[in-house]
Amino acid sequence: YYYMNKQQLNAHISTAIHIAEEAHAGQIRRGGKPYITHIKRVMDSVDDVLKPIAALHDVIEDTLVTLSDLRRAGMPKYVLDAVDLLTKKDNQPYEDYLQNLSNNRAAVLVKIEDIKDNLNDTPGSKQIEKYNKALEFFKSLGYKVSGSNNE
Repeated sequence: YYYMNKQQLNAHISTAIHIAEEAHAGQIRRGGKPYITHIKRVMDSVDDVLKPIAALHDVIEDTLVTLSDLRRAGMPKYVLDAVDLLTKKDNQPYEDYLQNLSNNRAAVLVKIEDIKDNLNDTPGSKQIEKYNKALEFFKSLGYKVSGSNNE
């Protein structure tokens, strides 16, 4: 990542949470809970330096927020790079998405926690299969993926 002090990091976390709360306002998860509860669970499961990425991991894919918006909001390059990789592009095969993601440690660490939270949120059988395949891929790269209820 890059060097920043605790105050700078906390400012980035605060900005990222604010953007996520506004962007996901009114969105509902499968279980009927506000979407932001998923975002906050993923944030709670990662180190502080990854929290801005966790807060923003779905905003580009699932809302009207753009990478340019995040740049204008002052998000650092490491956050922008990871969020861009975490955003699955239209018509992008899932395997290609995972492969691209695998080149960015911060993005992978957030994605693993995202998947683990998704697996704990009544996924369908197709999603379970997709998520397990992703976790196996990350495991094959040496990442620790335990802690989910699918093992």
